[in-house]
Amino acid sequence: MKRLEQHPDDLIRTRDQLLSAGQSVTSLRAMVRGGDLIRLRSGLYATGEYRDLFPEDAHRVDVHAAHRAHPPEPDALTVYSHESAAALHGLTLIDGADLVVRRTRQSPPCRSTRTNVTSTAWLPLRDGETTTIGGIPVTTVPRTVADLLRTADRDTAVCAADAALHRQLCSLDDLADALNHPPSRHGVPRARKRLAEADGLAESALETRSRLLFADAGLPEPELQVRFDTRLGRYRVDFYWRGHRVIGECDGMRKYLDSTDPRQPWQIIADEKDRENELQSLGYVVIRWRWRDLSRPEVLLARLRRALYGQTAARGA
Repeated sequence: MKRLEQHPDDLIRTRDQLLSAGQSVTSLRAMVRGGDLIRLRSGLYATGEYRDLFPEDAHRVDVHAAHRAHPPEPDALTVYSHESAAALHGLTLIDGADLVVRRTRQSPPCRSTRTNVTSTAWLPLRDGETTTIGGIPVTTVPRTVADLLRTADRDTAVCAADAALHRQLCSLDDLADALNHPPSRHGVPRARKRLAEADGLAESALETRSRLLFADAGLPEPELQVRFDTRLGRYRVDFYWRGHRVIGECDGMRKYLDSTDPRQPWQIIADEKDRENELQSLGYVVIRWRWRDLSRPEVLLARLRRALYGQTAARGA
């Protein structure tokens, strides 16, 4: 997977553009079948790069296509919301999230409409709960995260809250205020429980999902982003179980694709191995895992229990 480095519109082609460039209707169909083009909307296509994007970046392209195909009516307050607003704000969307384009339209009655590509909720919007990004109307970060806390699955909601808090796009008080003035009472008690699970120290969706898994499994609560001074320098780790001298490290793909890090991926991997060796030489147990390990949580949990409690506890888990 890769990041979207250019503007979303740069990946979108209209049918007329493609035909003017020499393609035929038959060749367009063949390109869609072959994966060189992805049909986003009637008459709108994305180039093949779209398939390799992270979910939130691909959904940004979806939203831009939807906005070009069906811009909101000028006389009605309609904004992109929920997962779609999260993508436009740059919040992480995990695999499996509902990636239908979501809108909210200002209306006293609470109802919604849905097609196979767009969902519109008719809900109240308070003053200050809308903004624009690149000319596209969206709900603000607090309203967006509050909507996800109320309506999305737990992992998606807490990942979005963690990302917003980590990037300081809003505060816990902002989110609490948004939940104190919800457009609908539906899901508010659940949302408050999820907000209590949010932690802005989490630096990735993999860290967030791992933390929720550990809490559900009854593991001791780890400290997050603890710093260690070693002879090779100061290191910060994702999870630390202080009483057990156990360190947990998430290996997500995103950090190897960080455009702000001047190192090549192989350099990052080598540096992490040096760091792991140094921490182990100081007597710490280091457990690493990747996204695919969360698909077999019992294996990861057994490894952690073995490190925390010893072989007997892991076998009895």
